[in-house]
Amino acid sequence: MCDGAAGVESLPMVGIASDGYQEASEGLVMELLLSLFLFVWLPCGFFAGAVADGKGHNSIAWIFGGLLFGPMALIAAAGLEDRKLRRYIRLLGEHQGMDRETFLGKPLFESLDPQPEAKADQP
Repeated sequence: MCDGAAGVESLPMVGIASDGYQEASEGLVMELLLSLFLFVWLPCGFFAGAVADGKGHNSIAWIFGGLLFGPMALIAAAGLEDRKLRRYIRLLGEHQGMDRETFLGKPLFESLDPQPEAKADQP
């Protein structure tokens, strides 16, 4: 009679662990990573730079950030403050006669805010 465990040990290693399959899978992984970089990370870098430039920020820094962080940098660039729009609105307001303190300190629509009435001291 033949022992079952001894029979398994005598079988040659064929199939999944063979060297040819492992080399092919490593090549496939490298090809997948290269295509992921070319079709996702590279465009995210350039789009993040374009979005940042459109909002008045440094586009070169955002291109490198997009190349490093990919889609996360693109989402972050979309959430940036729009410096160009803010400057445009400030210039429009100054052209209409509003001064800079109106934008910085006081609310723009003070007349719409209800004024609390002074209450007389009640004994």
